[in-house]
Order: sequence, then structure tokens, then C-alpha cells
Amino acid sequence: MRISIVCLFALLLLASCATVSPEKSAQLTPEPIKVEAPKPPASETTPKLEPKAEAKPTPETKPEPTTEVKPETKPITPAPANISEAMTWYEKGFWLERYGKNEEAVKDYDKALELDPKLYMALIGKTFILLGDKKTDEALVCLDKALEITPENVDAWSLKGNILDQMGKKEEALKSFEKVTELDPKNTSMWYQKAYILRNLEQHEQAIKTYDKVIELDPKIVNAYCGKGFSLRKLKRLDEALVTYNQGMEIDVKYAEPVFGKGLVLEDLKQYDEALKAFDKTLELNSQYVIAWLEKARCYALKGDKQNTLTFLKKAIELYPQWKETINKDDIFKNYWSDPEFQKLVK
Repeated sequence: MRISIVCLFALLLLASCATVSPEKSAQLTPEPIKVEAPKPPASETTPKLEPKAEAKPTPETKPEPTTEVKPETKPITPAPANISEAMTWYEKGFWLERYGKNEEAVKDYDKALELDPKLYMALIGKTFILLGDKKTDEALVCLDKALEITPENVDAWSLKGNILDQMGKKEEALKSFEKVTELDPKNTSMWYQKAYILRNLEQHEQAIKTYDKVIELDPKIVNAYCGKGFSLRKLKRLDEALVTYNQGMEIDVKYAEPVFGKGLVLEDLKQYDEALKAFDKTLELNSQYVIAWLEKARCYALKGDKQNTLTFLKKAIELYPQWKETINKDDIFKNYWSDPEFQKLVK
């Protein structure tokens, strides 16, 4: 009985469909689904094109009331076929690179560049592959070619700065980061990179100004306060450094770095007990902050407490044996250099 009802319902449905008009049938027919091949993100493929302004009549052209005057237009020249083909090769290389097929990707990037030598995205794609293969010098050459084509490309300048920084070429890296901040004055991360390099180059006055710029752009970047505090301490501006580290601690109460920096300043101010509290707090927040153990030993040495000096030196050396040579040359431990227990630790 159930089967017969179902069959009857099916017959009725077919009959109703048969009576639908051609116009109605066309409305019920779904449009075919268009499937497009995946393309890389716009930011990594074609450069952003600004829309062209509509042609307008020149000021001298005044249309008569009864006459339609059309603005002068120029014929549109279609893009050469080789450029379109170059993009196809680039996109193929892009996806091959994403799937780890770097050797094939380089061939496709080269083919794209053969068809369109100004396709800078292919050069940047090759740059990343060369970096992955640890061919840093070749990567820089490739990146420089891209920058010749697109000299205002912020990402390319940023990449160059980071490569040079990793190579230890700090001054050259600084020039690249300065170019980024010139092109993009609100690029907080590049201002921070500039400040960090200036600090490492011991250009502390300039580093402080640059960290201030970072803080102006984003007051919540706690490492900017740590970096500024470091440079202030190096310039012996200890009261300012203490204020700066305290500001960093207020932003992130669970971050060990500004607490440790504060401890160093207090140590310089000969407030050893307060410094020890700061180092203890540092280790409470981050037990892997190994250098805090060494600074505790230095504080106790400055206080003349031999037992605690040796206790914390032993702890520091256990965690980081490479410090033995440094400790043996540190003037703070000079009074213990001839001590048998000290010598036993540092041998």
C-alpha cells in the first residue's frame, strides 16, 4: 500500500511538471556554476591598479544646446599576449612554490620573466626560494632587481632589511628600514626594527628617539620601553631608565623583560637588595631567564656575600656553562679569583 501511494505521488508530480510553460521552465532551470582556477592572493600577484579617470571635455569645449559633444577618447591598446602568458607562468610557479616544489617553481618564474622582464613578483618569488636554499647573496641580487622595477615596494624593502640584518650588515639594513619608514611613516614594526639596530650600533641617542616614535604609534608595545630603557641605562640616565622600565611593567605585568631591566638599573644605583627582588621576580615570571641567576651572583659579590655569590654562580654555570670564561674575567668577582672554591666552579 505504501509503495502504491508513493508511485501515485510521483505520477502526479511528473504530470504537473509536464504542464509548466517554457517561460516557467526557464525560470526553474538553475544557472551553470562557474568554477575558476585558484589564484594567488592579489597582494602576491598583480600590482594594485588604480582606476583610470573618465575622460572629460577640455575647458575650451562648450557643447551647444542642441549638439551632443563627446569627450575625446584615445584607443585602448590591449596588453601584449606575452604579458598575459607571463602571468600564467608566474601563477603556476607561485602554487608550485607553495607546495614545496621549488625547483619547478624557479623554472616557471624564469619563464615568466623571459616573457615579461618587469614582472617583479616572479623575482620576489625566486628570492624566497633562494633564501630557503640558504643562497643569501643570490637572493639579494634577485631582490635588488625587483626593487629596480618597483622602487616604492614597502614589503620588498622590509624583506631586504631583514636579510641584511640576519647577515650582520646592520648599517645597510638600517638604510632599508629607513626607506620603509619614509614610504610608510606609520609602519610601527619598521620603526621598531630601526630602533633595535640603532641600539645594537650603540647609537643610543638616536635609538631613544626612534623608540619614542614606536611608542607614539603604539603605546602598548612593551619591548619599545625595554629597548628605550636599555639605551638610557647605557647613557647613564638611570632615573629615566627606571621610569621607562616601570612603564613597561605596567603594560604587561607578566612579562619578565622590563622587570629584569629594572633590576639592572637598581644594581647600577647600588640598591642591591631592591635589585635582588627584581631578579627574583624575573625568575618567578620566567624560570628560563638564566642570566638573572648570574646577576644575583653579581649583586651578592658587590655586597661582599661570598657564600651566596658562589651559590648563584654555580646555578648560573649549571644552566649555561659558556659563562665560565666571562665570569673568570668579570672584575666584580675579582676578589674571588684566587679563591679555591671559585676556581673550582670556573675551571
